[in-house]
Amino acid sequence: MERLTIQLFDNTGKLVAELPVTDEVSHFYNEGVRLAYEGKMEKSINSFQQAITLEPRFTDAHYNLAVSYYALGRIEEAKTEYELVLDHRPQDVDALNNLGTIFAINGDLERAKELFTKALEFDEEFALTHRNLAAYYQTIGDTVKTEYHFHKAKELDNKVFDREPGPPKIKNPQRQESFLSLLTKNPKGTTALMSLANSADEAQLIVELIEDQNVEMLMNWFCTKEDRQEKLVAIASELDDASDLVMSLLSAGTTYVALKPEGQAQTAGFIDPGRIDPKERKNIRQNYELVFAKPIDPDGALHSNHLYLAARCVSVAKKVSPQLVTIIMDRFLIEFELEIAPPERAIRTIGEMGNIAIDPLMEFIKDSQRDTFSREDAALALGAVGSDNVIKSLGEWLDEVETEDAAMPLYALGITKNPKAIPIIQSWMQNKQTHPKMWVAQEALAKLKRS
Repeated sequence: MERLTIQLFDNTGKLVAELPVTDEVSHFYNEGVRLAYEGKMEKSINSFQQAITLEPRFTDAHYNLAVSYYALGRIEEAKTEYELVLDHRPQDVDALNNLGTIFAINGDLERAKELFTKALEFDEEFALTHRNLAAYYQTIGDTVKTEYHFHKAKELDNKVFDREPGPPKIKNPQRQESFLSLLTKNPKGTTALMSLANSADEAQLIVELIEDQNVEMLMNWFCTKEDRQEKLVAIASELDDASDLVMSLLSAGTTYVALKPEGQAQTAGFIDPGRIDPKERKNIRQNYELVFAKPIDPDGALHSNHLYLAARCVSVAKKVSPQLVTIIMDRFLIEFELEIAPPERAIRTIGEMGNIAIDPLMEFIKDSQRDTFSREDAALALGAVGSDNVIKSLGEWLDEVETEDAAMPLYALGITKNPKAIPIIQSWMQNKQTHPKMWVAQEALAKLKRS
């Protein structure tokens, strides 16, 4: 069974930490889930409450407690629990929809609409949100928006209106089940397992890892060989939503890198780079020392394989949580700052991610307090994306920057290999003929013309 975790998010919905819960908390939580599925809601409430008493931050327990209260008609208690869920996990579209439904039941339609709209901002493809918005707009007589959300909901899930609204469902802790199930049903090859393995021994290993739900070791197995990585990317492209797979890769990968405060003994407590406050990460090499990048097998595959593979899965996925994209980009930028590995591979991989990488890269490059070499690596990654959207963003930045900062957008434009960058640089040169960074513009223009 998958190890249960507490997920901690900031107020923007970004995952900042994931901590395992104790066996005792897991026991009460899983007991509550079982009792709820058996229809024993009063008893499930007691189990979820015991899990929360032991670990108040366990948001999934609060969510399922709310579901149990709702099923028994204890609406106000359910409302309180859903509000607690959203305090800790503001992007939870299920909680947003369920809380919105409670406000609608209580007659506060505008508050209900606010929550449904917020859910839509986090996930535009969630059929239940569109169904709820269709009901809202039908109630207030807006036929155009009613028809839009009705058809959108049907397009996403043509059975969404066939089901009774009923009480919201208990969340099952087996979050990796859909991904693991796909592995056993993959249509490629003579059998599902042999499509993933190159020998009977490998097939047996996969069987054991799936049966044990050992997600970390399974991710490691994929990361250690290039041919396995290609197979996992192919699987990601087949999933309706690759978020579980990407999160599994990122969670497994964090095991293999750590920091210690500069100057402290080697025995100092290890720090996951992703858990350092971004404000403290500027010039991170001055404050922390990379302790290890631990090989995950004798062939020497490093933790960073997980990150690169997660990024590649994102680049081919039909859908993936925006929060995961943010996490991936944040970890790439940490790699630039720590010089964990040569940047060439990271730059190439980010280029494959395309336009979704632009905003975090731009924010990083614009931060003049950061290390210049790290910013140049990020500029190279932005250039590797090279899309028209990149050119537009860099052109706008070039118009805004002060004298000394002009070098960075010029440098980035020069490596995009996009001919649309040429007139932007030429126009800047014409208007800034005495600019001290004119030489950077000249080099960037020459580089573009050569490419």
